[in-house]
Amino acid sequence: MSAQMVRQRGVTGQESLILVRNMMRAGVSTVSYLRNIFPDELFADKVVAGVNLKTLMPNTKEVRMVMDWLEKGVFDALEKQYLKAMSFVILDTCGEVRESYDFHVGYSDEEGVEMMLDVTGSQAPTKETVAKSMKLVLRKLITLTQSMPELPERRTVTMKIVYDPKTPEEYEPPFFSAAGEEERKRFTHHDNGIVELSMGDVKTHYHTMELRCVASRQWMETPQVSQTQGESQPTFEARLRNTNPSPQDVVCAQVLVHLFESSQTPTPTASQIASALSKPPNTVRHSLSQLQAYGFLSPSHKPIVNEDTTRVVNMIHANPTYSRKPS
Repeated sequence: MSAQMVRQRGVTGQESLILVRNMMRAGVSTVSYLRNIFPDELFADKVVAGVNLKTLMPNTKEVRMVMDWLEKGVFDALEKQYLKAMSFVILDTCGEVRESYDFHVGYSDEEGVEMMLDVTGSQAPTKETVAKSMKLVLRKLITLTQSMPELPERRTVTMKIVYDPKTPEEYEPPFFSAAGEEERKRFTHHDNGIVELSMGDVKTHYHTMELRCVASRQWMETPQVSQTQGESQPTFEARLRNTNPSPQDVVCAQVLVHLFESSQTPTPTASQIASALSKPPNTVRHSLSQLQAYGFLSPSHKPIVNEDTTRVVNMIHANPTYSRKPS
């Protein structure tokens, strides 16, 4: 019996370029939100490849600067096919790299907008398969960033570009300049003492984009991150039953109860919760990300009211360890 043939629309060169741009925008926004780089009021809800995300809004000078780096600098190099990699880097106040999110780009000269494809195995990516790849990469990124340790209260971000060998020597995109020797050393990934995790890749006829996260081994090998790598860890509920829970679990418990009891509409922001609980805003935002990863909050931070949530909230109420009075 001959295989059925179906007509599926491929991705054009312009559509492929737009997809890569959207993946970079989504990646930078997701990292910025879940790693608490900017206040939550600077983000808006958006769906990308079927995934609910928070995207940056250019409402402050700092956010506009990051968006200019991406929109006017990185994308200029991408369109000219000079871009080999872009790194969105988080540094501490000493200038040491804590985390680097690296977008690696490859180019192809393949032609063909439409192809006759076998339903049992296509020869080239279609819009549907590209969308599935984007969704998988974004979900892996969300899982990782929600599980990583809390960043220092004071930190900064920057972007780094690596050029394709064919790039003219004199080329520098807007907002970027050649790195000095000291900067080259600081942003060079050394094999010793670092962990590099791939979030997967997205392929079209014209581009390949892989997203990787690079951080120090000590930073990555914490209990929270190990959980994303398949190691068995106690659940949040099990840890709450511990007679000596971690400070972060205590804050998570307090935040969950506050949201569960709150009658505010819309849902209170991290800053409002921090004020009500007398906690640092950054700590509260990290707790919100963790509670979402645990399945107790929706992407908009509304409590998911079900049997599990009710059981945990009742357990928190019954335990004086989780008193919401400021310590």
